[in-house]
Amino acid sequence: MSFLNIFLLGGAAAFLAPLLIHLLNRTRFQSVDWGAMHLLESAIQVNSRRMQWESLLLLLMRCLIPLLLAFCLARPVLTAVQLAGLSGSGRASVFLLDDSFSMDQGDSAGG
Repeated sequence: MSFLNIFLLGGAAAFLAPLLIHLLNRTRFQSVDWGAMHLLESAIQVNSRRMQWESLLLLLMRCLIPLLLAFCLARPVLTAVQLAGLSGSGRASVFLLDDSFSMDQGDSAGG
């Protein structure tokens, strides 16, 4: 695989922005004891693990978006030789899909 604009792959380093924002903005909770807190502790323990997974999944998605964008902007090119894995192959494959109205006509004899 080759790229038409290799310099745009440098934009893949933009995935560091959401990662740094995540690491710098992690909040540090201060525990404040108050009367009804004992009623909420079980719900907090159950939901905290799920929230951690959701947070990590969201961070992963935020990091993948700049990587995918940089990859697409670099315009990857797959040649027939690279696709087939053969050097010197004189064949080409073309797939044609015809979805025009003329192809929707049924056989007049068969209905």
